[in-house]
Amino acid sequence: MDFARSQAEEAFRTRVREWLRANLPDGWGTSAYPKPRSPAERVAFARQWQCRLYSGGWAGLSWPREYGGQALSPLEQPSVPTSTSTATATSTPTGDDFTFSQTWADITTRQLLSMSSGIEDFGSNTLPWYQILTNVGRVPLVFSPGTNYCYSNPGFMTVGAIIQQLTTLAYSDYMQQYVFGPLNMPETVIHTPENAPSNLATGYTYDSTTMSWTVPASRSPLSSFSAGAIISTAVDLGTFISALQNRALLSPATYQLMWTDVTLQSPTRPSAWGLGWEVTLVGPYQIYRKDGALPGISAQLSLYDSGSTQIGVAIASNESMATGLVTLTADIVSAVLGTPVPNPPGPGDGCTPTPCFNCPTETPPPLPTPTPG
Repeated sequence: MDFARSQAEEAFRTRVREWLRANLPDGWGTSAYPKPRSPAERVAFARQWQCRLYSGGWAGLSWPREYGGQALSPLEQPSVPTSTSTATATSTPTGDDFTFSQTWADITTRQLLSMSSGIEDFGSNTLPWYQILTNVGRVPLVFSPGTNYCYSNPGFMTVGAIIQQLTTLAYSDYMQQYVFGPLNMPETVIHTPENAPSNLATGYTYDSTTMSWTVPASRSPLSSFSAGAIISTAVDLGTFISALQNRALLSPATYQLMWTDVTLQSPTRPSAWGLGWEVTLVGPYQIYRKDGALPGISAQLSLYDSGSTQIGVAIASNESMATGLVTLTADIVSAVLGTPVPNPPGPGDGCTPTPCFNCPTETPPPLPTPTPG
C-alpha cells in the first residue's frame, strides 16, 4: 500500500495551496469567518469566488490555457480539491503524505475492516493518528493477515488514510460529502480541532476508590481520526439506523458483503466479524453491532433482524461503560418485542499483547529486537 506522490505532483499541490492561502477570505475554515447566511449572500459569494478561480486559472481545470484553464492532466486534477480542503483548515495536519509500513504490504482492505489484519492495537490521547501508525508500523504483526482476530484501532485509521490518498479528499470532507450529507445528518461531523461544537458533551469516569465522578483528560480529534472521531446526536443516529435498515447509499451486494462473517484461515473458522461490524446469528436473530469509547464517552449501535422484524438501537453515553451498553441494548430490544432476545458475547480476542487504547501514558509499542548480523 504505497500511494506516495511524485516530486512533480507534490510541487503542484504546493502551488495550489499557496494560491488558496493567498486568495481565501481571512479566517476561512475557522469560527472567525462570518459565513454567508442568506441564499442571496451565498450566491454572491459563489459568484465572486468563481471569478477569482477564473482569474487564477483554476476554473475549467482540463480546459486549454487560451480559454482560461490550466490544461491539467487527469492525474493532476484531483490534487486541487484536496488542497482546497487543506487550505480551509490549515492548522489541521492531514497526514496525506503518510507512507504505510512495508510490513503491511500483504494486508488487504477487507482484513483491515474485519480486524484480521494482524496490526497491533494501540492508542494515544495526544499523538496524531499518523504518528500512531508510524509507531505501530515499527513492530511485527501480531499474526499473519487473515489468520486471526484482533481489534485494531490503527487498522481503522489505516482505512481512513487509504480513503484520503485514493480520493484526494480529507477524511472529514469525504464523510460529509458521501455519507452525512446524502443521509441528511446535519448535526454529524468528523471531529477536527476546528469544529468542536459549543455544546459537546463532557465525559465522566467513575472512581470506585473515591466513589466519585471525575472528568478524564479528553482525546485529541487527531488521535481518533477514522477510528472514533464522529460527533453526532440522537436524531442523526436514528436517521443513520433507518438508512441502514432501508439499505441506503450502498448496493445490496455491498450490504451483504459488509454483514457477512469473514472466514479466518489456518484453521478455517468464522470470525464473528464482518466489514466494520460484529455479526452474529443467534436463533432467528441476525445481530449487527459496533461499540466504541473515548475517555469518559461510550457508544453502542446495534441492529436486530429476524427477517420479519428489524429493530435498531443507538446509545450514546457520557460515561465509560461500553460493555454495559451491550446488555442495555438487549434489554431495550426485549422490551420492544415483549420477549427475551440473545445478547451474544463479542468475538474472541487474538491480540497478544494488547496495549490499552485508553491508557493515559503516551508510550509507543516497543521496537522489535534487532536480529544479529
